[in-house]
Amino acid sequence: MYGFEVDIMGIKEEKGPAYFNHKLVLIMDLIQMSNVSLGKAINVDPSLISRYKSGSRTPASNSELKDNISYELYEALKKQEKIDELSEIIGLTVGDYEQFKEWLMCFKTSENTAIKSLLANVKKISATSPTDIPNLDKNLLDKFSSDTQKKYTGKDGLREASLRFFAETIIKKPEKICLYSDEKMDWMLEDTEYRMLWLSSMASVLKAGTHIDIIHNIERDVTEMVDAINSWLPFYLTGLIKSYYSKASNGERFVHTLFLCPDSYGVFGVNTGEDSSQYIYEFATDAEKTEYINYIYKGLLDNSKELVVIDVHKSKDSTRKSDSTEKIEFEKVKNQSEPGNITIKINKKSAKIRYNTEDDNKEESVIDFTFYHPVMRKALQYYIENGETD
Repeated sequence: MYGFEVDIMGIKEEKGPAYFNHKLVLIMDLIQMSNVSLGKAINVDPSLISRYKSGSRTPASNSELKDNISYELYEALKKQEKIDELSEIIGLTVGDYEQFKEWLMCFKTSENTAIKSLLANVKKISATSPTDIPNLDKNLLDKFSSDTQKKYTGKDGLREASLRFFAETIIKKPEKICLYSDEKMDWMLEDTEYRMLWLSSMASVLKAGTHIDIIHNIERDVTEMVDAINSWLPFYLTGLIKSYYSKASNGERFVHTLFLCPDSYGVFGVNTGEDSSQYIYEFATDAEKTEYINYIYKGLLDNSKELVVIDVHKSKDSTRKSDSTEKIEFEKVKNQSEPGNITIKINKKSAKIRYNTEDDNKEESVIDFTFYHPVMRKALQYYIENGETD
């Protein structure tokens, strides 16, 4: 995680962590400070510190919490005589408080790293082959779809419930399914075998022609948005996915999971507390419960906006009315040699990443990724003005 060079999506990070949550984990491990101790020192609930460390939240740019966190951590480092050790680990001198605070709270470095990873992933995709991920094995499909449990417990339970949900979807081929979860993503990411099953299941769902509405759990943080986009990037090009973000902020008391096939079946969980092994999820098949899940999801969707819109077309069609009439404020061209040209365009309402590539027939194609979230637009603008060129 830190203390050495790492290669993330083909992008070399500088020595030491770039993301705020990684920095926070590093320091708190170094001084052996618990979530409870830091929370008490800055007068916040320990669960908020946990969210900061997981990366699901970051302090607001004008937040007094930034000063309080920086001060308490710096004082603890100084008291334990760990400042020189920290400087050696991160490869940067943080001898005084202002240097330390600037390094700890420098989110722009994190944003540029995230944008680099997004651009690197864009270059890896094909305009005509959205995914080469194989379908879910038939024996596993039969196994998951034959499950008859009504309740599932913990991370393993959520994995089982989600695989059953996708198996039902692959077999029944509904027109649309709806997905939302604001839980930590470790239930999906920490088990490599499950992650591959999830990818195969998702590929099978999309190859069957089922549309997906997904509301991403992002709290107006660029790194969260890019992580969400990168995870779904191979699937976006099917044209079957609508991607949203909620305008409402997450609460601190409960976490929620909603997987729904309207009027048919779904997975529903509302849980609280840090111990996810005790979380309970219900697999609903009766009309009354699925109608209730649909009601909740619709209310959430009504308060959401599209996160990214993707358009694939031939290079000769790339000059469109929307391009010719929009006022371009900034433009940056990377890798001018063909193919593999990326252009970033920004206007007052959106930011667009345009990727010129070749399809399977060696014909020039264009993939446009248009982002409407103001934070994403500003991050791409900052990258244009300050990011490194290839």
